[in-house]
Amino acid sequence: MRVCITLTIIQNYDMIYSLLYRLMIRSVCIMKRILMLLAVALTLGVFSSAATITNAPTDYNGKTFAVVSGTIYEGVIDKHFPDSTKLYFSDTEACLEAVSGGNADATLVDSVAAVPRTAQGGYANLTHTRILEEKLANELGAASNKQTYVNNFNDFLKKMEKDGMIADMEKRWLGSSTKHDLPSIPAGNGAKTLVVATTGEQRGFSFYGDNGVLAGFDIELAYRFAAYLGTNVKFVVMDFDMLIPYVAAGKADMIISELSITDERKRKLFFSDPYLSGGISLITRSGDVVSQSGTRSYADFIGKRFAVTAGSSYEEAAQSEPFFATELIEYETEAESIDAILSDEADAMLTSQFSAVGLVGQKQNGKLEIFLVPSVYYSSLIGVIASDSELIDKFNVFMKEMQRDGTQAEMTDRWLSGEEPTMPRIETSWQGSRVRVAVDPGGYPYTYVVNGEYRGYDVEQITRFVASMGREAQFVPMSLNEIFDSVSRGETDMGVGYLSITEERSEKVLFSKPYTEERLVLIAKKPDVEKLEQSNSLNRITVVSSVAIIAVVLAMAFIDERLREKRDQDN
Repeated sequence: MRVCITLTIIQNYDMIYSLLYRLMIRSVCIMKRILMLLAVALTLGVFSSAATITNAPTDYNGKTFAVVSGTIYEGVIDKHFPDSTKLYFSDTEACLEAVSGGNADATLVDSVAAVPRTAQGGYANLTHTRILEEKLANELGAASNKQTYVNNFNDFLKKMEKDGMIADMEKRWLGSSTKHDLPSIPAGNGAKTLVVATTGEQRGFSFYGDNGVLAGFDIELAYRFAAYLGTNVKFVVMDFDMLIPYVAAGKADMIISELSITDERKRKLFFSDPYLSGGISLITRSGDVVSQSGTRSYADFIGKRFAVTAGSSYEEAAQSEPFFATELIEYETEAESIDAILSDEADAMLTSQFSAVGLVGQKQNGKLEIFLVPSVYYSSLIGVIASDSELIDKFNVFMKEMQRDGTQAEMTDRWLSGEEPTMPRIETSWQGSRVRVAVDPGGYPYTYVVNGEYRGYDVEQITRFVASMGREAQFVPMSLNEIFDSVSRGETDMGVGYLSITEERSEKVLFSKPYTEERLVLIAKKPDVEKLEQSNSLNRITVVSSVAIIAVVLAMAFIDERLREKRDQDN
């Protein structure tokens, strides 16, 4: 039997060989196609989150622009990109992060700042395109509330231009992607100090170098101007939208901080001659690459689930621009909202800047982070309420005295530093009468309870006020919503709990003069580091797998070629 099979194979060798060869060729072709499709699918999976955009400026009408509040770029966007949405940030670096991370499509900068903004800032996935050369000339100048400083600066500027120093500084700070250190500039010998307001957040112009020292074109310019005057120089760092009001109030001598010269600004301050001029550049992501740096901002939570305290003004803020929350989940206290975020029942919450410090300090354990929301979206004045105008008038006088003697500043340090202070002992000559005070016991760090004792900034403030009248505060706990109803009905005399002054509320109760201004922040859970590492590891494995599959395809193609050559030789 075996002999017969062997003879049959020998007799039909050519036919069997041809059949096996065709099957091998077909298998190789099929395997090549399957493996190539798999490699493409895996590769696309790695980059599926990237957004595809083009870099032509005209393509950006209707897109989302990151912009700093108070800059000329707001008007540029309104005029030249009228259908676009603006996302506001406190500084240029935050705008660049938003574009790099995919939260915004583009941002605008001075053309002279485009290179340092992108290359020196480490944003490898950003590109810049110069636009509006003829439509808009952008000139930068120094500003002061005193004409004398401006006149001296103009004389200094002429000398700098004549010596070629302005051109040299522009080349060093703005003309290349290389980082530079601030040169040594002799300080003035005079006793006077030139106080310069700047941001420290404008790369190329005013920023902190790797050594933690302010550097940049404008910083060097300020040092050289101080040396020219024979004075020392002191920098005061703040958000861009605070520069003009700060100098207009006489708190600093000059602004030297990439400040564009406009007619509106000239009505508030004196401006120097321009020391740099140019157009405006559009900064966008390169191709379809989205940064994976992990840097987040408030813009990451647009359209998310927000935890809100019932009756708070943050409910409207969460539903409005820029957040447009998809879902509002109400809780009785902010502490409950924090718990909801930690348990993933909600994505974020809004609260005041100072409240956030206390809330995160209490609950954080490295799990929460805070994002400042630009004041252009929300700012509110805070006061106490009463049903009696006489009480409000007395409180306003008392509050002014606390501001004058430094008591209010001490209270701010005590309650709003993130630490857990002790309620100070407040002496009173109690005459037997009480003031009923409606209070939210869950309003840390303004109104809260520890071991049955009421504590917090507002508690201390109202206790001091009532004691000044020889009376005692009787705290009546209730929810934030109930405070306004209770005071308006006369069931309690006053109400405290970091209460925002609004028109609607002012129709129901009497507000004191504001004792502080509220800045809004967003609290969210930090990303799960372990999951991020697992995701990154999976992406690396996917890339390696794709490369390996492609290598196998190439190897099979080589085998295919050799088989074809063998067949040709046999024929």
